[in-house]
Amino acid sequence: PNQESVQQIIVTSASYNAEQGRNSGAQIEVISKGGSNNYHGSGLIKFNDKGLNAFNKFYGANNIPLSQITCEGGAFKIVAQHCPTRNDQKYRDFAGSLGGPVIKNKLFFFFSYEGLRQTNTVVSRSVKLETPAFEKYVQQAEPNSIAAKIFSTPGIAPRITTTLSQTDCCSLITSPSDPNYHPLGTWYQPGIGIGQAVGNGPDGTTDWGLFDLTKPNSSSGNQYNARADYTLGANQFFASTYLVNLTSVNGGNRPLEDVGFAPKNYVGTLGWTRTISSVMVNEARFNFTRFAFDQLQPTGQTNYGIPQIELFDFDAGGLGDAGTIMGIGQAGTTPGNLAENTFAFRDTVSWVHGVHAFKFGVDITREQNNDDEPGFERPKYQFRGLLNFANDACCFFENVAVDPNTGGHPNGRRYFRDAAYSLFVQDDWKLRPNLTVNLGLRWEYFAPLSEKNGLLSNYIFGSQGFVNGSVQRVTKLYNADKKDFGPRIGFAWSPNVLGKKTVLRGGFGILFNRPFESEYSNIRQDTPFAAQASTCCFFDPGKITGPPPGSGILYGIGSSTSATSYAPNPNFSFGVAPDGALCANAGCTAVTKVDIFGALPNEPTPYVYVYSLQTQFEPIHNWQATIGYQGSRSRKLARTIDLNRFHPGDTFDGNMDGVQSASADGVACGSTNPACPAPIVVGNNRFNRVFIPFPDVNASFDALITQLSHSFAGGFTISTLYTWSHSIDFSSYEIGFQQTDPFTQSIDKGNSDFDVRQSLGISGYYERPLYRGRHDLMGAIAGGWTLGAVFTKHTGFSFTPLIGSCDTNHDLNGDGACPDMPIVYAGGKIANPSKQDWQNGVFTSIAASFPGSTTVPPASHGPGCRCRNIFEGPGFTQLDLSFGKNFLLPNSRVLGENAKLEFRSNFFNALNILNLESLAPATAPTDVVNAGQFGRPLDGLSGRVIEFQLRLSF
Repeated sequence: PNQESVQQIIVTSASYNAEQGRNSGAQIEVISKGGSNNYHGSGLIKFNDKGLNAFNKFYGANNIPLSQITCEGGAFKIVAQHCPTRNDQKYRDFAGSLGGPVIKNKLFFFFSYEGLRQTNTVVSRSVKLETPAFEKYVQQAEPNSIAAKIFSTPGIAPRITTTLSQTDCCSLITSPSDPNYHPLGTWYQPGIGIGQAVGNGPDGTTDWGLFDLTKPNSSSGNQYNARADYTLGANQFFASTYLVNLTSVNGGNRPLEDVGFAPKNYVGTLGWTRTISSVMVNEARFNFTRFAFDQLQPTGQTNYGIPQIELFDFDAGGLGDAGTIMGIGQAGTTPGNLAENTFAFRDTVSWVHGVHAFKFGVDITREQNNDDEPGFERPKYQFRGLLNFANDACCFFENVAVDPNTGGHPNGRRYFRDAAYSLFVQDDWKLRPNLTVNLGLRWEYFAPLSEKNGLLSNYIFGSQGFVNGSVQRVTKLYNADKKDFGPRIGFAWSPNVLGKKTVLRGGFGILFNRPFESEYSNIRQDTPFAAQASTCCFFDPGKITGPPPGSGILYGIGSSTSATSYAPNPNFSFGVAPDGALCANAGCTAVTKVDIFGALPNEPTPYVYVYSLQTQFEPIHNWQATIGYQGSRSRKLARTIDLNRFHPGDTFDGNMDGVQSASADGVACGSTNPACPAPIVVGNNRFNRVFIPFPDVNASFDALITQLSHSFAGGFTISTLYTWSHSIDFSSYEIGFQQTDPFTQSIDKGNSDFDVRQSLGISGYYERPLYRGRHDLMGAIAGGWTLGAVFTKHTGFSFTPLIGSCDTNHDLNGDGACPDMPIVYAGGKIANPSKQDWQNGVFTSIAASFPGSTTVPPASHGPGCRCRNIFEGPGFTQLDLSFGKNFLLPNSRVLGENAKLEFRSNFFNALNILNLESLAPATAPTDVVNAGQFGRPLDGLSGRVIEFQLRLSF
């Protein structure tokens, strides 16, 4: 809802009310505004401009050779590694509301509107791309190549604002008379180091470089809200609706990578409250929500006909980072055509019986996700070096979704269905005037995912478990829990002996969490309806022409800007085998390995034990203090893992074939090898990756929460909140980046990704008491002045050292996948680093801190160290200020007696304190092997931002 339609927001961090369910954690209750017998309304204008904002103080490392760089498109020059940035935003927000009677005491209306117009830019640091000179060189040297066509496509030029470095590495060998002639499509061998000669070597033309890019974003949206309330005797009815239209563009590194997003969101609600008697009330509510957008027809220069193209190494030997050089990132919903509907019904009966206040109710929610996600039908390619891309020498790797029977585009639309059903009873029992006990019980059932037209399949374990499983059609994805009963108990007690100045509160409850559908939505890519075909990996195929033999790769670009304009691949058109594997030939004597997504046959519901104890008291007159403990223990949380790498050891013999044929020291399995007496089948070699959520993650959270507040005479109030907390888990998210060694989950027990150990917040508000509430000239000039301040300080988020490269030299646990934990952490992190230390890198020698990471000796093979989130990242400090002036308007028939005009200026990060980005999970190039970027934030957070606001209320 827009801010003008909100009457009140109630946030509950620890609730023991059985009315609230579906998920644990904080509960947010929003109460919307309605009409009344008096006309009331508001108007708002809020704006912010780039020129009001300050540059942050992030200049990068100062312990390396520096040169002068140009910033802000030539506005100024500095000697630094990076240009500072500011919040480059033009923001306009305007809103209004009006409510009142249609028929007094009977029928009321309320309407509100909010509009948003926003443009801003985002800076990407140290992006590795080809140079403009190389683009021209390729078009001249190989004008008939696909690379030349790509480089001549409108919108291909990168949005470069700062050039950090450039390298001349290589040149094509295009003369047939040259004994090393490489015709179009022929592979070049990579060099062995940065700047190493490739092809004909350096030719005086810079080929690639490191650049800072500035990407434009824009948003334009309108939201409309209408509500009507009607009273008829003992019945009260209301109807409300929200309609949101938004158009936004997220800018890419190149104009053709801009992604438009224009969703439509609609919410409709009907409510009926029936007063049955003086002690009994029935409340019924029905909701309908729809979210939809269609990206299938690109606009502007957006071009889905250019595939996502990644390069390994550019010109460096070995496996460096696989960086996207061009093309919109491949994702199922990019582009997408989504239509998602939610129907919800709730009925609650409230009954006061003596000292008991009972509530009984039912919640029913049904969801329809009618989504078409064709994004994976647009291929992703990886080339071994920049020169191979220029010469159309494809490819090291390809990933694309296909129809197994045609090799073309699969039917990406699925009509997924799920539902949630709940029953609850709550008793708020006032045992004594100073003691209330809350007793509740809630039953919940989360129905398993199904598909309206039967287009649903799952990976079914075989007689030997996972290793001989198959993909089969199913009517529902899994069997859901039906025994989810969650009791809750809470209390509030004010001991008389403490003079009614102290309240004790506490409670315990079991709360169940609805599984996220996103854990399973990728099953739309499963055979036999579709296939996520991946072909990998061809490191040094020699001087061959075109894709490596047997790879099945078809390299090309789209015939238009549409994601569905790519030619079918006949190599992926031979259907599927009985076990669901994608056939690689007409006789299906070989298979092309595909990714599979599924679920276990029985999926338990994740649940959380929550508990708290808090005391609130008045230590001194007009001072309020709170000391409390809050904790939780989570059970059966999911981690989505690739079962084909669940058992490590596959690559100890140098091959990834689903069989462990050697022990960690490289010795072949056999009767004379006690570490591996016989080869072990560790995976299903007929498939690539098989992703299945495993409900075996535990988590814990404990927090000490203290608060002290005081209202001074003269209109000043202050409040201080300090929290010491610790969150521990084995995996912080259900999907996305998961564990380095799923088999040895114990090494991943550590601080949660979102763990912040200490947090301090101090807020104050002052309203000048003189001439307050006066409508005359002195009140307009001297009255109504306000000042607010919020100071925030917290310790940093944790981060993890990782080996990001995926070749056999770095595959520590032998599962054929990366990243892996390093062997050991030997120390070397700077103690109490300054912000400049962070920019320089907080490890004096990464190689010394993580010995053996460059080349893993056989004796060190294994799961690695227990190093997840062992380092604390840079902290955060900020002071926000707000200045305001209220003008009371003269009484009038139109605006009433309490109309006022408020002007407010907000200063976020008023002191322009430098705060640094958190360090994300380290993969190449920010891991402990590549580029020396580990332990170094890539950018700073926003500097000072100023906004102004003018509000009319009556």
